[in-house]
Parts: sequence; C-alpha cells; structure tokens
Amino acid sequence: MNIILILIMSGALATNIDKDSGMIIDKNWQLVKTNCTGCHAAPHFTSQKNDRENWIEIIRWMQKKQGLWQLDAEVENNILDYLTVNYGLVDSNTVQKIDKITGMIIDDNWELVKVNCISCHSAKIIIQQGVDRDTWKEIIVWMQEEQGLWQLDINIENKILDYLAKNYSRKNK
Repeated sequence: MNIILILIMSGALATNIDKDSGMIIDKNWQLVKTNCTGCHAAPHFTSQKNDRENWIEIIRWMQKKQGLWQLDAEVENNILDYLTVNYGLVDSNTVQKIDKITGMIIDDNWELVKVNCISCHSAKIIIQQGVDRDTWKEIIVWMQEEQGLWQLDINIENKILDYLAKNYSRKNK
C-alpha cells in the first residue's frame, strides 16, 4: 500500500516539472519560460534563491547591461511572483499583492501614492528607484520646487514616505 502511495505521489510531483526546461509548473511559469529561457537556460535562475528585491535587481541589471527589453509592469510582476515563490526565499503566502494597473505593491497608503504621484508620472519611475526615506523626501521637495508638485499635507506626506520607504527602498530590505 505504501509503495502505491509513493508511486502516485512521485507521479504527481513529476507532472509539476516542465520536462523541457526543468522549471516548476506553477502560475506564470509559461511567462517566465517565454521571457527568460530565450537568452539562457532555466538552471541559470532555477538554481538561485533570491528575495523579490534581488530578483528586481537582477532584472534591472539585465536591462541595463544585457539588453533585456523593458517589461510591461504586469508581466514583470507576474514573473517576479513566480520567481519569488518558486525560486526565492519566501513561500506563496508572503508574496506581495500587486496592483494590476500600476504594478505597485498594494500596502498601507499605496492609494495615496497612486493619487498624488501617478497623476504626473508613471508608476515605473517609483518602482525602479529603490532609494531610502530621506532620498524620497528630497525627491518630493525637488518635485515641489522644480516640477510643480503641490504642497502636501504633512500627514499625507509622511504616509507617502512610509509607503515608499517600506516598499521601494533597497536599504529597508
């Protein structure tokens, strides 16, 4: 009886691996296979264990140094979700929820950022920064002085800074 159970389980597990690439078949795996294995074999990334921020840094490096095209925000977030869950340092319960329109992490005060920031520029500018809270503050002051950003209520500004520092700061990770 135990042998049958082991064989059934082994068969079930084997069907969760793509025979061509060796990748785990899971939500968004096909997207990763399409966008990543065209340039290098899957073991190049399936052997790594990175958190979401490190996967982002790898993608940015490939875009800057290796000619990787700019990914659509939703596509990029789906790829990051797949890599983080299947080849990362977290399980699927800790993957961040991403707004499908902006590509931004849904967390406390994200809607304040959406209303106050995305009305003037793309969310991609925010997502790609990765600066600390003090630098976010400097950016806001610069936008107010040079780009016509309105004066923010101090409570709203602090909530925006909290969100940005928590979700888009490499030093905070």
